[in-house]
Amino acid sequence: MTAVPVIWRLGEAPLAPMFRLLYYLYSRRLTRDVRRRPIPYHIGIILDGNRRHGRSLGITEPRELYDLGANKLDEVLDWCVELGVLTVTLWVFSTDNFRRPAAEVAGILSSVEAKLRALACDPAIHRRRVRVRAIGCREMLPEPVLAAIAAAERATAEYDGIELNIAIAYGGRQEIADAVRALLNGMADDDATLAEAVEGVTPEAIAKHLYTRRLTRDVRRRPTPRHIGIILDGNRRHGRSLGITEPRELYDLGANKLDEMLDWCVELGILTVTLWVFSTDNFRRPAAEVSGILASVEAKLKALACDPAIHRRRVRVRAIGCRAMLPEPVLAAIAAAERATAEYDGIELNIAVAYGGRQEIADAVRGLLNGMADDDATLAEAVEGVTPEAIAKHLYTAGLPDPDLIIRTSGEIRLSGFLLWQSAHSEFYFTDVLWPAFRKIDFLRAIRSFQQRRRRFGC
Repeated sequence: MTAVPVIWRLGEAPLAPMFRLLYYLYSRRLTRDVRRRPIPYHIGIILDGNRRHGRSLGITEPRELYDLGANKLDEVLDWCVELGVLTVTLWVFSTDNFRRPAAEVAGILSSVEAKLRALACDPAIHRRRVRVRAIGCREMLPEPVLAAIAAAERATAEYDGIELNIAIAYGGRQEIADAVRALLNGMADDDATLAEAVEGVTPEAIAKHLYTRRLTRDVRRRPTPRHIGIILDGNRRHGRSLGITEPRELYDLGANKLDEMLDWCVELGILTVTLWVFSTDNFRRPAAEVSGILASVEAKLKALACDPAIHRRRVRVRAIGCRAMLPEPVLAAIAAAERATAEYDGIELNIAVAYGGRQEIADAVRGLLNGMADDDATLAEAVEGVTPEAIAKHLYTAGLPDPDLIIRTSGEIRLSGFLLWQSAHSEFYFTDVLWPAFRKIDFLRAIRSFQQRRRRFGC
């Protein structure tokens, strides 16, 4: 009954050589046993007992008391690295702690501030690629602590090693209340009634908001893609799961998702979005389905031309694809949307309709050669003039950055000809979610996946 406590105490006291050896052997055996079994992915630790431990050593000054606990963090990280624990959340200061004496609160926050500043420039943190972030109600924290948080988060924002979360000014009830407010605000934006809001407050909905908020905060701390391409796949399967078979109604479900997608891109500062809504291969589908898809595209383009949100955000809409293959009503809708937004300098929204990657490259080469013919070039001169740079100037997307990330919904793992030229160095993300059911969480996961990759551009 006394062996383990004695060895534990001996670990902190000046030890005789024999006891040091016993402690070392026991520690090594325990480590070996633990490593043979599955390790937790995420560990949360409530850091309690700082005052009692300090008093046992005769320390009463608040800053010195809490520095003892802050210094333990370095050891905890060592242990987590050794065992392969990937995420650690440490609760260092609660919202209730603000009710303690002012001198103690000041001492705790001063200790936390100093530790965060130390983490920002700690060689071990950078060597291990530890990503530091704070969670809690930041509005309750003084400016020096906020500045220290910002410094630590900024210094480690690109890292993909251990996730170290410092819970400061954190309270579980406060977090849940904040999540409920966010949930209700979202319902208010959708013009829900109070009765509908009451029905919508479920454990699952609250958990979703907590997770989405955390994911959004994580993603916004790292560089986001400048240009995202999305293959909108899964409209038919989603519609059939709802008992919908009429083509126009099927594709309207997917068209309506565009508004949410633009909201998410605005929130993250993504500047260019290319949506593949209809391919050249799609013309081989049954005539009724082709007609339904194009009618849905036409209606959406007309709506974009007069959508107040499009004008408020200064979204520039344009279509890319082989326009010669499109019927006149769709061409008129394209012209209306492009004309109404031509002067805007916000998000670039590209609608890829009657688009095929091979067709685009063939059209670009023809455009290049026609330009040379207009200049009376010889065939030999034309051959010399066919370079990647020259072809790029004649692509549908000329002048736009290549996509950093391409997302495909519905579980299909192929490009099917989407942006074949432009995607040479793109990152790809494939998800099983069908396009009309694509959620903000799915979008954020795609962005997070992109941020976790190390892009080498072929080098």
